[in-house]
Formats: sequence, C-alpha cells, structure tokens
Amino acid sequence: MDSKNLTTNILIVVFILSGFKITYSQQKGNPVDYVNPFIGTTNFGTTNPGAIVPRGMVSVVLFNVSGSDKNKWELNSTETHVMEGDPAIPVIVDTYLKGLDRFDIEAAYSAMFKSATTKGAENKLRPDIDFYLEKGYVPYTEEFDNSVSQALEYYIADWNLAQFAKALGKEKDHKRFLKQSLRYAEYFDKDEFQMIRPRLKDGRFYKDFDPKQGVNFEPSPGFHEGNAYQYTFCVPHDVYGLMKLMGGKLEIIK
Repeated sequence: MDSKNLTTNILIVVFILSGFKITYSQQKGNPVDYVNPFIGTTNFGTTNPGAIVPRGMVSVVLFNVSGSDKNKWELNSTETHVMEGDPAIPVIVDTYLKGLDRFDIEAAYSAMFKSATTKGAENKLRPDIDFYLEKGYVPYTEEFDNSVSQALEYYIADWNLAQFAKALGKEKDHKRFLKQSLRYAEYFDKDEFQMIRPRLKDGRFYKDFDPKQGVNFEPSPGFHEGNAYQYTFCVPHDVYGLMKLMGGKLEIIK
C-alpha cells in the first residue's frame, strides 16, 4: 500500500472512531457504557444495537432521558436535530418491550410525552407539530419541503408511544396517541392517485403532483430522499389500515 492510500485509510478510521465515545452514567451505582452515534431516522423495522448488545441499548436510553431533549440524528457525537421525525421513541419503546428496563421508565415516558405534545416554538424534535396536532398532518408550505416525510415519522413515533402508554397502564394516553398515529390517512388521495400525497394548509392536495418525482435523489415536494411510491408504504404500524384505504389485498400489491 502506498503512503497516499495509507494516509487516506488512517483518516477514514479516525473519522469513524471519532463518531463513537464512551461516557459513564450511574444507574443504581453501576457504570453504564454509552455508545454513539445515534442516527435514529427511519430506524424502525431495523435491528437496533440492543438487539445484540442489551447493555448498549440501555445506555442509549439513559442518554436519551438524561437531558431536556431526546436524540434525533447525531454527527460526530453531536446532536444536529436534522432529518425527520422523533426517532428515539421507537428505540426506547423497543428497548422496554424487549424486557430491557434498567432505566428510569417514568422519566423516559415523560420525555416522550413532552416531545409529542409541546408546541413547535419550544420543540426541537417536532418544530412543526402545531398544525399536526390540530389538523392531523404537516402541511406542504415551501418548495421541496419534507412535510409528508416528517409527519409519517411522527405517526410511527406516536404509535410506539401509544404502546408504551398501554404497557404502563396509561389508557387515556394510549387512546390519544393511537388515534394520532392513524391520521396518516389525511394524506391518502383515494380519488386520483390512490397513494400518499402532500396537502396544503387549506386541506387541498398539492396540485402539480408527480408520484415518481424524487428518483435518484432529485428534489421531491413533501418527501425526503424518496417519493410517493416509497413513502405510501411508510406506515408499518397500520398495514391493514393502508390495505383498506387502497381497496384491499389485490390493490396494494399492484
């Protein structure tokens, strides 16, 4: 290997390692390793670290409930608050439901409830939550915004929060967040395209809609790094509900 390639490889390794750090938190007198980075967006349906290393998963949970805000998307061990959704919620709920409960459960729930209900002006994780809570969706307001992608991830987070509330015996909260998670149907255009479509503040669907726009990472109105064909199926928490909206089993597989 020549010196140029060696230097490049060393820099790559240093960059990767700089994204990980070990800190220590005291939980009942025992130190807990904390593994970074946490890149949470679209983590649902994938294998989280705790599925293999439970201690690592619990340490991420501890970090998430230790401050005023949960993790969203870290870069080089620094929270950036970019990308979509409220992704720490599915990770923490998944942790708890797997039986990894060596953390302050009520503090975790409180942090989740806060991000799912706090007004946008005071909410780093869900800055566009106000309209979402009032009307059930995030409206398309700027050219090539990520409104639909943002809302679809909120629905998934809220469904997970509903499961957490149910497990903790908080039935009122369970019903509230479950209902909130199913409002993805606000985006479903059943008359023209039979798929998810951006909506404006006045309730009308975005006019110049091309469901294929967004291929090869081209800008796509309402969607981030994808298009309507992909994001229409971004409701893993209610597959049968989506199937019903689309007209049944045969229609959803066309």
